[in-house]
Amino acid sequence: MNLFSRLKNWFPGHRSALGERAERLAERHLKSLGWKIVARNYRCRYGEIDLIAQKKDVLVFVEVRSRSSSSHGHPAETVGTAKQTRICRAAAYYLQRQRTPAKQSPRFDVITVIWKQPGVVDRLEHFPHAFSSTE
Repeated sequence: MNLFSRLKNWFPGHRSALGERAERLAERHLKSLGWKIVARNYRCRYGEIDLIAQKKDVLVFVEVRSRSSSSHGHPAETVGTAKQTRICRAAAYYLQRQRTPAKQSPRFDVITVIWKQPGVVDRLEHFPHAFSSTE
């Protein structure tokens, strides 16, 4: 690993650091709404789900997106059909592996964070029912 590779992970303005920070903000937002976080960065052979949260009989699979500005479009626009399909497949796999009772209705949300500058939030938006299962 070269010096640049090591340093870019420590630089607070780095893209992955902002993505991780956006996920923590999204998690805090969901908790403030009464959701219990049951998994973070769930990975399986079908894809990754940023956050999985539960409230009563609803299980929500959340994709978190962030951008440094909305000048090149809204971050929610980056969750296209291919990404939705991967999330739905990963969610189906998660439900199968967890043997989640059928009474739980899965839901797919998108939470976006637009940064004013690195580390300073301009806007956080939550889009419940952003898309439905393609499975």
